Amino acid sequence: MEDWKQRVVDEYKQLHGRYERLSAMIAKYESGTLTFTPNCPLCLLKMQADIMRKYLGILEIRGKIKKTNLPMCFLRMQADTMRKYLDILEIRGKIEKINLAD
Repeated sequence: MEDWKQRVVDEYKQLHGRYERLSAMIAKYESGTLTFTPNCPLCLLKMQADIMRKYLGILEIRGKIKKTNLPMCFLRMQADTMRKYLDILEIRGKIEKINLAD
């Protein structure tokens, strides 16, 4: 497998695991069974999960395209989704007082 394809597969697997764990945490948060109190609002966690789900969908599209040139619309969609995801992480970092630059 070409290096870039392997990186997409690895990125997908890592993001999917994080998405699943975040979704499970949100479900526990909503049911009142979470063993800790998050420092950020539930709505922000849900926004993060939604962006992660959309980004997973984009990676799935890229995986299906395989050996063809990626249309620029998919690349722009992926970049826009990633920017929104990073914005949400930055907001969470400020709320939770985490230095994301380190």
